[in-house]
Amino acid sequence: MKAKFISSALVVLFTATSFYTTMANAIPAETFGRAGSTLSATDPGGPGKKAKRKAKKAQKGKHKKISRKYCMYCPPTRLFEKGQWDASVGAGVIPTYLMDKATVLLPPVSLGVDYRFSEKFSLGAAAGHSVSESRPITTPDGIVAQWTNRHYTVGLRPGIHITRKENWDFYGGFSVGVNFSHLDGKTDFEQADMKEIEIHMGIHEQTISPSFYGFTGLRYVVSPKWTLNGEVGFGISIFTVGCTYLFHRNEKTNGVTL
Repeated sequence: MKAKFISSALVVLFTATSFYTTMANAIPAETFGRAGSTLSATDPGGPGKKAKRKAKKAQKGKHKKISRKYCMYCPPTRLFEKGQWDASVGAGVIPTYLMDKATVLLPPVSLGVDYRFSEKFSLGAAAGHSVSESRPITTPDGIVAQWTNRHYTVGLRPGIHITRKENWDFYGGFSVGVNFSHLDGKTDFEQADMKEIEIHMGIHEQTISPSFYGFTGLRYVVSPKWTLNGEVGFGISIFTVGCTYLFHRNEKTNGVTL
């Protein structure tokens, strides 16, 4: 009698388990909520698309605030903030002395440093160097001569920036500085006196002159520390391409300091 009762209890338990398993497999998985409740995917209490987008946006913003000092790889992000220092290097694609039909011996190269007083205003200092050779010139005495021009320039560069578009910096300003040129002459006539020729033609071996010109350009962020640059101006080159390296950012903005 006792064995029969135990057998009946096992049959009832097996039947109940089979029924529960069958019903659970029949109901779609998306109808179960976090706590196992049967919330529909379209139920107002469920996590809708708007809530998911909001959560994703909050997570993205949180990621941007994290210091990038220990970041192995970070996606491009804007680098234009108050209190940061940038170092730039550029190469002239269209030197200004090409208008004089000179030959390029060393393309214009430039180095610069900028400090951001705010996201929109900066002050920089830049220096440039180039070497060119003039076309052959025939003097009144019939002597053919050429001059090599080693040109240097330094200046201050106040700038205004527009950074509304993510990862882009459109900027413009002007440069005030000094130009320095050193000329070395040569001729096909060995016994010719180059100094006499230069005096006769009004050419000075060394010249210093003020420099003032405007410029405009743009930068695009390619990594948390680097940007690619393109600039148009009338300094040492009409068009310059290069890159900028962020070597210091104010810690108050959760930035990077080397």
